Amino acid sequence: MAISRFESEHGTNTSLANGRRNCGETRRVAATCDISEETGFPCRLFPLNLATRAPPTDEIEQLDDKARFQTGICEPLTLQVRRLGESEVKLIWWYIEAVNEDQQDEKGMQEKNKFAVEFYSYSDVLSLHSR
Repeated sequence: MAISRFESEHGTNTSLANGRRNCGETRRVAATCDISEETGFPCRLFPLNLATRAPPTDEIEQLDDKARFQTGICEPLTLQVRRLGESEVKLIWWYIEAVNEDQQDEKGMQEKNKFAVEFYSYSDVLSLHSR
């Protein structure tokens, strides 16, 4: 997993690479562009096998609203709802992406120079963010 590490007046901070969707941009495009910009590495959405309430793309009839197991889909792993105040919320869609470590993204190098990008195993990321 790609982790961004940066220094601030509060010490060393780490975060999962993330970004914001621009007007007119799909969530999928925003996810891959923002991660590439932040890490300096081109990436792609990673197909997952998971249960989802989203109907399949080839739905030909109205299906019951229940979770179905789908394979090889590039959908968000989860949705996080963050309260920004009494009347505002921010929706955060989390995707899993594969980073092409052997390629450099020149546009992303500008962002990469602001902080260090490090790669960790899933279990190491959990321990970093579960303190």
